[in-house]
Amino acid sequence: DETTATWNNANGITGELGSNTEIVDDGDAGKTAMNGEWPYSTNATVAANAYNKDYPYNKNTVAGETYAWTPRVTEDGTYRVDVHYVPASDRATNAPYTVNYQGGSTAYAVDQTATDADGGGVWKTLGSHPFAAGTAGKITLGDGPASASTAVIADAVRLTKDATQVVKPADEGSRWHSFPVRGIVQGWLNGADANHGFVLA
Repeated sequence: DETTATWNNANGITGELGSNTEIVDDGDAGKTAMNGEWPYSTNATVAANAYNKDYPYNKNTVAGETYAWTPRVTEDGTYRVDVHYVPASDRATNAPYTVNYQGGSTAYAVDQTATDADGGGVWKTLGSHPFAAGTAGKITLGDGPASASTAVIADAVRLTKDATQVVKPADEGSRWHSFPVRGIVQGWLNGADANHGFVLA
């Protein structure tokens, strides 16, 4: 803890990497928008694996329906974009996501039948892109195959800007270094994590 940490034992200290993380869940007011039919799952067993235990889906033959998330980015930078879904055999194998970021957009196809090691909900990384502070960025999910037998799941999205190593050049006298730590501090404020401060090694 903070009372016993020293430079001599810093190598034995473990913790989380500092980051700035923004998660937008389905239905978040002012941060999500849907076009078309996106009812919520009524299967409580399956929904238990969703982020915050609920998710909407699209499973009809009407083409062009969309679900969008608009994250509130608090600082400029490159963010990893992850999307969350609950896998099942009737999911789309090519759920079409589009990430709109500063300077462009990129389309991704996600196999929502794919599971991970724990067999629950899956966070799938789409890629890393530059985002400007504010709400100009957006992640949009299309209805994919537009089929009455195949579901497209719209659960949550997550943007993460990880802290990176900063090296002080030998001839540099002094400068300010900044680290994204919003995710850690939010955990303290929520009461989810103990506040042991930061370690800069």
